[in-house]
Amino acid sequence: MAATAWRSWWAILINERVALGPRAIVHRLREMEPTVLVVDDDFDIRSTLAQILREEGFRVREARNGLEALEKVDEEEPDLVLLDLMMPVLNGWEVLKALRHSRAELPVVVLSAIPASGCTDYLQKPVSFERLLELLAVIRARVSARRAIT
Repeated sequence: MAATAWRSWWAILINERVALGPRAIVHRLREMEPTVLVVDDDFDIRSTLAQILREEGFRVREARNGLEALEKVDEEEPDLVLLDLMMPVLNGWEVLKALRHSRAELPVVVLSAIPASGCTDYLQKPVSFERLLELLAVIRARVSARRAIT
């Protein structure tokens, strides 16, 4: 994790620990981490991506299928969705269509051996670690810029 992120977290802890209390501090710290929703029916792929994302300082939520993904987006909108296409219950194309209809600005990156249109970006499986890190850097910059405006 970057030193600046640690300094920011530390500043929150020092400046707000008495005024906000422990639960509010945890909530504020979570707000600083970009959230990624990883949607894949393959446990190994989903858990590996989640581990990499956590190590890179992202907050991760996971969904095993398209329906679960849409429910999680409704609960809490992530900063990025990593979406597999071939899944049970509701496939990735249907999820992408629903997200484009209800949340057109939400970045969605498709993870699949099959190219897809309508997504923000596309990562071919097996996913290149270097390409994933490049994409995450772009997403982190977008989130930081958006949060600086609000």
